[in-house]
Amino acid sequence: MTRKLPLVSVIIPLHNGERFIRAAADSVLRQVYSNLELLVVDDGSTNDSLREVPSDARVRILKTKRIGNAAARNLGIAHSRGEFIAFLDQDDFWDVGKLEVQVQHLIEAPSCDAAICLVKYVIDPGTSRPGWLHDGIYEKETPAYLVGALLARRTLFDRLGGFDTTFDYGSDSDWFFRATDSGAVIRTINATLLYKRVHDRNQSHRIDESRHDLFRAAKLAADRKRNATRPK
Repeated sequence: MTRKLPLVSVIIPLHNGERFIRAAADSVLRQVYSNLELLVVDDGSTNDSLREVPSDARVRILKTKRIGNAAARNLGIAHSRGEFIAFLDQDDFWDVGKLEVQVQHLIEAPSCDAAICLVKYVIDPGTSRPGWLHDGIYEKETPAYLVGALLARRTLFDRLGGFDTTFDYGSDSDWFFRATDSGAVIRTINATLLYKRVHDRNQSHRIDESRHDLFRAAKLAADRKRNATRPK
């Protein structure tokens, strides 16, 4: 008997993302792997962003007051039904084969908790390249410890919990640190399946705030390791 393909829940937090949400959602709905649900969490948008979300039977809209990306992702997880969970930011997009490649990998490797892929940065026309996006990042396709590159088993979130809502920009880095510290097996698939859009309004331009959160996440990880090695 052929095993039924597992359901993948894809979560996109949406806040005033009318410029790119249709392209992001379309990149999910056009996946070769079609057994998916798309949960768009409208995080207190104050414009007509929801009108740009494609109409599709696989799309569910969750509306909330402004709670931030981390809490919006957690809300999506709480309402999701899939065996596997994936995320996409409202201004990024996927290769059409992303889910097919990652699901197949996790099916074939039952001891693997999650898979990530490579990322390619795409500069939106009219946007100058930010200083942090140097040639070593921009011209290469590199492993992405970013939620948009992730496909994880629901059981991993059951063990770790969701995203830390005390972070403004670093909740994804903190989650990856916690996953690594827990011994989770996260494999890198050597294929560029995530395209991260760089434009004048996204968080990648807020480098000082992002660095602060990354340093905080790294310190928390170091503290956990230090506490774990202390004699009891």
